[in-house]
Amino acid sequence: MTIWSLAYLRFWIVRSLLVASPLALLSVGTPLLNVYLRALGAKVGRGAVIFTGHVPVVTDLLAVGPGTVIRKACYLNGYRARGGVIEIAPVTLGADVFVGEQTVLDIGTGMGGRCHARAFLVAARRTGRARGRTRCHGWRYSC
Repeated sequence: MTIWSLAYLRFWIVRSLLVASPLALLSVGTPLLNVYLRALGAKVGRGAVIFTGHVPVVTDLLAVGPGTVIRKACYLNGYRARGGVIEIAPVTLGADVFVGEQTVLDIGTGMGGRCHARAFLVAARRTGRARGRTRCHGWRYSC
């Protein structure tokens, strides 16, 4: 969708409401955040723990497997702006995945079961999906 369209206006309103929501900020790291994300359309598995205060905007394209841990200050937006166009794609995390602090998972990325992404990782769409039992660390992963 282009930035100067009615679809973007709708997207911007939803984004503004999600960012301003006190429920998301007060429920970080509690099971209440999982319930809140499920109500917004995300697929969150049992036993998943989400510590990030950055609530994803495109929640219907977020899938978090059971037993997954997402540490604080992680970005799982599901969208990005490039060249005047908003690109939207899913972010998928399998079962028992660990996402370290200050990790950015770009649109279209996915991590298989028991994959570990250490802190300060940038997972870009071009690198594809990390397979199960993979340990990724550093600036960019390419599993």
